[in-house]
Amino acid sequence: MPTEPIDIVVTAARRSQARVYDALIRERARIGRLPLGTRWHVVADPGGRRVGSGTATVLALDAIAKARGGRDPFRRGRAIVIHSGGDSRRLPAFAALGKTFAPLPVDDASPPCTVFDLLVAELLRVPLAREEGVLVTSGDASVAVCRSIEAQVGALAADGVIGFGIEGSLDEASRHGVYVRGAGDRVRAFLQKPSIDTMKKAGAVIGRRALVDIGLVRFSPDAANALRAGFGTGPRSLRALATNGKTAPIDLYRHVLEALVPGVPTPRYVDAMAPSSDAERRAISTLHRALRGHAFRVVVVDRQREGPMAFVHAGTTSQYVDLVAASGASTLAASDIVVRAPRGTRHAVVSSCGVRATCGGANLIVGFPGGVPPFRLPRATGAVAIPVRGGRFATVVFHAGDDGKTTFSSGGTLFGRSFASWCDDVGIEPALVAAPDDTTWDARLWTLERRPTVPTWMLDRGAAPAAWRRARRCSLREIVDLIDAPRIVAHDRAVAIDRLVHGDGDALAGDRWNELREFVKDPRAVRAACVARAAREPNSLDAARALARGAAATRNVSPRAAERDLAAAFDVIGRVVTTNVEMSRTPPTIAIPHDVAVWASAPARIDLAGGWSDTPPVCNELGGAVVNVAIELDGRPPVHAIAKRSEKPEISVHSVDLGLSATFRSTAALLAHDDPRDWTALAKAALRLAGIAPPSAEVRLGAWLERVGGGLSLSLFAAVPKGSGLGTSSILGAVTLACLDRVCGRTPALPTLIRRTSALEQLIATRGGWQDQVGGIVGGFKLVHSAPGHEQSPRADAIAVSPAFTQDLLAHSVLCFTGLRRMARDILERVVERYLVEPSVRGRVATMKGEAHALADALRNAELAKVADGISRYWRHKVALDPQASNRMIEGIVGPFERDLLAWTLPGAGGGGFVLMIAKSPRIAARIRAELERRPPNERARIVPFACAERGLSVSVL
Repeated sequence: MPTEPIDIVVTAARRSQARVYDALIRERARIGRLPLGTRWHVVADPGGRRVGSGTATVLALDAIAKARGGRDPFRRGRAIVIHSGGDSRRLPAFAALGKTFAPLPVDDASPPCTVFDLLVAELLRVPLAREEGVLVTSGDASVAVCRSIEAQVGALAADGVIGFGIEGSLDEASRHGVYVRGAGDRVRAFLQKPSIDTMKKAGAVIGRRALVDIGLVRFSPDAANALRAGFGTGPRSLRALATNGKTAPIDLYRHVLEALVPGVPTPRYVDAMAPSSDAERRAISTLHRALRGHAFRVVVVDRQREGPMAFVHAGTTSQYVDLVAASGASTLAASDIVVRAPRGTRHAVVSSCGVRATCGGANLIVGFPGGVPPFRLPRATGAVAIPVRGGRFATVVFHAGDDGKTTFSSGGTLFGRSFASWCDDVGIEPALVAAPDDTTWDARLWTLERRPTVPTWMLDRGAAPAAWRRARRCSLREIVDLIDAPRIVAHDRAVAIDRLVHGDGDALAGDRWNELREFVKDPRAVRAACVARAAREPNSLDAARALARGAAATRNVSPRAAERDLAAAFDVIGRVVTTNVEMSRTPPTIAIPHDVAVWASAPARIDLAGGWSDTPPVCNELGGAVVNVAIELDGRPPVHAIAKRSEKPEISVHSVDLGLSATFRSTAALLAHDDPRDWTALAKAALRLAGIAPPSAEVRLGAWLERVGGGLSLSLFAAVPKGSGLGTSSILGAVTLACLDRVCGRTPALPTLIRRTSALEQLIATRGGWQDQVGGIVGGFKLVHSAPGHEQSPRADAIAVSPAFTQDLLAHSVLCFTGLRRMARDILERVVERYLVEPSVRGRVATMKGEAHALADALRNAELAKVADGISRYWRHKVALDPQASNRMIEGIVGPFERDLLAWTLPGAGGGGFVLMIAKSPRIAARIRAELERRPPNERARIVPFACAERGLSVSVL
């Protein structure tokens, strides 16, 4: 993205059109669709007369120069000029908006995407070697060029003028400009809408194709200055003649580009331009002399590489309807649209809030508000409702074959018939609506009404109503000067909100979320859209994202509803994670005698990089990459589960570290495991996953246990404080599942145990990922990573860390329990909510995953400084994602030693638990330990000796 100032100029045919463009661009600026710092200008043809795209380009350059001031304004950042496409006479449905702001069937997002939006996005991405010069384009076609010119950036740095062409059929070329290439990328000739014979004679035909001008031209600063100089400033200059209507319109693609063709003498060029006066001849001569000698090159755009939007030109009604139909869409409007048409026929309904229409096919309907009576359109016709000043509408109907440019005396048609024939059919005198030299643009046919009413009698050859004969009527030429710009913007916003709330698109799931929320403004409308989106696929991650975004939108106005939506989002995630984990429908059989016990144990873990990339739904959408190390505390693994068969048909659960016991004799009590604050929740969920607890409350516990082979006594022990941040809960879940599996005679594979532990985390609503359990059940240092997908199968790759470096790292390390306990779920939920709501979080996750791989390399290479730097970056990412990961108490513990540290972090989610400090030397680490032991920061804080555990999960029968 350019870093220098950006000026965007849109030219307009008249002041009324300029007001519409100004309102539409102002709306885009308000919702952030234009880059920060962008200056935009709308420049109308002066005096209400058409001056041509060449003169309009110069007027746009004047606006840029005035805004920038000083000398050489075109060297200070790129500028973009978009020509509006004129009156839209051949596409009257967009007479109010102009073709530049006609919606395109790019996606179903809202607000709608237009030619203007696509052009601005593409031209800001054009890879210029220097951020300078001016890109000029026609606003009636979208172009895509960036992929094609990545290797031609050097050419774009050269002085002169560069045109952009694309290979097209000879039929397509005959309707556009055509480049004739000489040596290399030099332009040898430029042809305007040439016949096939003319192209062949000029050497423009390559095989059966020609190089079609796509309307995009780049002027270097010198060439832009030369163009302004060529138009001059005096009373006899081309600028004065063109703006005062004393010349025919001066065209960019004819007058300007042909003046750049090398080897053409000035007299021959001037004769080709057919000036109508000596003053015009002299002025055009000045233009040619100013431009000749400037290099004229052409860059070829690869249509196949750029894709379907490489060059999309919809200049007529038929072309526009075909474009919409080719996209598979039939409506770019609101949801309340009912169209009856013959099967297989194409039609397009655009920017309308309510339409009930019967169509014959190939129809175009634009701009209708709600409440319009049903109407019928014959084949190849259309209707548009245009808001005009005074709160009224002009409802215009048209035929696809009317071009709006050819006079009636020269064969121009009205509603697909000759003007005289139509007048005869409806019973009116031709002079009542038009003169012979008028066009459909001039015909005084249209009445102004408070409510749009489609005059279908014009299309059906019915008699002209008496009310129409008595009414004051306007031509389209007059109507476009009466357009009510604020009502157009308000109407577009209403359509967009309706599409957002009721449409079938995935705008809520995309990266345009912030733009959409700002566009709609109404939080309740956003929430309604989110709930509707979630209801379409209730068991998808897109549903979770929609619900979370709905909660974010309404938190300030309806906090209770927001909390309910957010809880529903996490329930969806839980369902997605547990989808592939089957609950046993038949009871297992206890496979151990009454006099033995199964004892499972595992170390704790410290995460060093990449955490949260393993958390659903992050890992499901992006994949995860985490580095952690298994650790023993005080020389032993701290997490244990012991199970023993019982004669009684009941299940008893004991927590050794808490000194608590509970006995379950009913299925309902055993299946109540969704409260993470309930100390028995983990054990109950593990019993359910193991099949020892019944799958549903309808099954009586006693009967189920009788089939299992008896009751069970399950004892859990975690020699780690609650909320420690060492992954204790997840590791205890994995250890408990492994213990229960052994009770039932099963030894599941490691991936299965990891997946079931992740499901357990969701069943008890702690929201955890997979890195904690992998950190404990797999010993040593490892890089754990997974690919995106609903079924996560993380792979743990051992990191070969030398014993000497392990000891050195431990000697530098201090592990201190802060005395502050926290629930990881609260932090995890905040982080996951940010991930679902804020598109930018995806980029941070990608960075964290990359840094996990870098830290693994640093460990292998025994690079202590890089290891410490990676740990520090990881901690900064955590705090950036959730500022509550740290707090004053923690920073008060670390603060006195910070100058002596290479790095410090809180394992796990943060917010409390343990703090790991990496000192600058073993001596300093020993001093910090001694200081904290002598003066602990609080009564619960303490130093805990730890070591790397090479062995992970262990299961024994005693």
